[in-house]
Amino acid sequence: MRIALIYLCIWLTGDRAIAENANDTHPVEASNKQRLLLERVNDFTLNIDADEFGSVCLTNSSGQRLYDCQAYLASRIDGAENWDEERAAYRVVKRDDSRLVLQTTFNRVFAEVRFQRTAAFRYTVSGHLVNTSSEPLELARFHYCDGLVSDPSLNFLSLRQYELPGRLIRPGEDLRAPRAACEQDWGRAVYWPRLSEPIHDRPNTAISGDAGMFAPDWNSPGFFFGFTGPGTAFGEIGIKTKQAQTPFFLAVLLDAVLLEPGIRRPLEEAVISFGDPQDELRHWSRLCVRQFGPARISAPLVGYCSWYQKRHGIQPEDIRRAIDSFSSFAAPKGGKTIQIDDGFQVMPGDWSGRGAWKEELPKLPAEMRAKGFIPGLWLAPTAIHASHPIVKEHPEWLQRDRDGEFCIRFSNWDNFGAEGEKGTYFLEPDHPEAREFMKALLKETYAEGWRYYKIDFAYTVSTARQKYDRSKTSFQSLQSQWRLFREALGEDALINSCIGGMWRYTIGNMDVSRIGGDIGSRPEKLRKNIAEMILRCHVNGLWWQADPDVYYMRKSNFTFEQSHLLTATQGLLGTAFLTSDYGDQWDERAKEVVKRYWNKNGPRVPMAQYVALTEDGLPEFISLAYNENEFALGIYNWQENAGDVNIKLADTRLPRNCDYQVSLISYGNEQVTLKNGILCVTNQPGESLRIVRLQRGDKSKTGNRE
Repeated sequence: MRIALIYLCIWLTGDRAIAENANDTHPVEASNKQRLLLERVNDFTLNIDADEFGSVCLTNSSGQRLYDCQAYLASRIDGAENWDEERAAYRVVKRDDSRLVLQTTFNRVFAEVRFQRTAAFRYTVSGHLVNTSSEPLELARFHYCDGLVSDPSLNFLSLRQYELPGRLIRPGEDLRAPRAACEQDWGRAVYWPRLSEPIHDRPNTAISGDAGMFAPDWNSPGFFFGFTGPGTAFGEIGIKTKQAQTPFFLAVLLDAVLLEPGIRRPLEEAVISFGDPQDELRHWSRLCVRQFGPARISAPLVGYCSWYQKRHGIQPEDIRRAIDSFSSFAAPKGGKTIQIDDGFQVMPGDWSGRGAWKEELPKLPAEMRAKGFIPGLWLAPTAIHASHPIVKEHPEWLQRDRDGEFCIRFSNWDNFGAEGEKGTYFLEPDHPEAREFMKALLKETYAEGWRYYKIDFAYTVSTARQKYDRSKTSFQSLQSQWRLFREALGEDALINSCIGGMWRYTIGNMDVSRIGGDIGSRPEKLRKNIAEMILRCHVNGLWWQADPDVYYMRKSNFTFEQSHLLTATQGLLGTAFLTSDYGDQWDERAKEVVKRYWNKNGPRVPMAQYVALTEDGLPEFISLAYNENEFALGIYNWQENAGDVNIKLADTRLPRNCDYQVSLISYGNEQVTLKNGILCVTNQPGESLRIVRLQRGDKSKTGNRE
């Protein structure tokens, strides 16, 4: 099966006028319907086939291969302690120009797998498992492909979520076992066990989330894998490092689901392709919407979030200060909010106010509405403090391990609740009475007048818990839980799923979603987070509004240029645009920066974007297209000192052979020139961002042109 791909970066938001239609039309076939916004053309081929030994091979036109791919299963008889690992060769059942159907048999399980070539010349892989034994089985994971990477130059591009930051992983790296890394990286304040299973317990194993890639870097072509639907499980892509030849796997995570004898269980489908990482990431994002949509898309929200100055010390007078200081700021189409964050509650589980909040909290929704704000409230509806009556009266509502002990414990709120009782536990997402408790809580707050909800810590589901419903994976439990939140709050509430990544299970139910961890207040953390923020914004305006966390323009640990870099990056990407500053903390220069995006029109969502990353993972520039004639480049200088920054226009993916007028948004004495295909920002300050606007023009107009 030979696949010819010409990659054209077309990604539209708003009304979602995407060039690739619902039938997955090839981009070239659709190009006469929509003029290109950002472009790059490459010719790639990909072939997937099985050999006479029952191994699958993925080969591109350059001869790079993922080969010796067989099926893998980790399972055990219900009640057993140890997992049985099996690797089995496939046998070909059907092969034609567009389809490859394979089967294999493990000791107690039958598997069928189907590779299907799509109309756009990519592949999908799907399948099912059947318990052929007479006993119930627990399933940990199934690998469609358990094979080897032929080319040592192919690194692993991880999109792992908030626990293991997505990055470029080299085959020679020393790594902790994934389960140990996940459990330890939360720190001593958090106890959150994961399922003990063979792959996650092995050192020198790198994992991604639902999507990942094998490529030299984020700007070079490679093999892409992304799980799309129908919503039965999380997917995982991974490698084993420190090997002479790098093993890889394409896995469905089954989280110890129970499979009864004779029962057939469908497996999560994935897309497989070879191409530019960002092109393929966007294509995968669209496929996910088709599985879980329609998505809830609205214009970007702007406003204030209380967390990063006062944290748990926030008081009603601080919220009124925010109301007053932002009341004169415009309300764009997406609305403006004042959102109270963590700190007002009696304790997790009792969301009435403590101290001064008891009297003042009920008054604030009306005060916010009167000044043109959407009343916003932070909640963690699955969290229950150790001193809450539920812990003693209904311990069965909480997630517990095999020994009956509470299996998730956070120390974030040890200063809340009854004195001497510490720890916060989390509700079992599938327990009917726990679900009714969460539903009643949300309905009560809605009746009080809150309309924007930042729902946090509702991702805390342990794969090591004793499940209420053993037929469900954690994906299914989480998706059902977030659907419950939407049902409780109705269609007119804005919900922000504070989940820290690109999780598919919120698509169709959430309006906004946090795409990373806390932005923090230290420059080194900003540098660590900025590239991930930009890459994850490929789903902004497609799955929901992306929330990259807050920006700062007040005087802080950041210089003005560092604050501007963070603020303007968010503004350029057209994300939710929220600050923890008070408006009265900004000088005129800071207000000028903010009001470029917080105005009556709101942040402008680009119709296409592309980021070039340096070798150390920092963005060199972002290219953005707003329509066929308006473009912007966000140009970064990560050096300590000022200097000239040069960008080849041919590298930016802007349409070629065009006559551009260019202008620079500057806060100093920098200049911009465009000559001989090189765009230069002169004397750009150290650790800064400068924005260059480009307008397609004609040669009769004046200005810097190319």
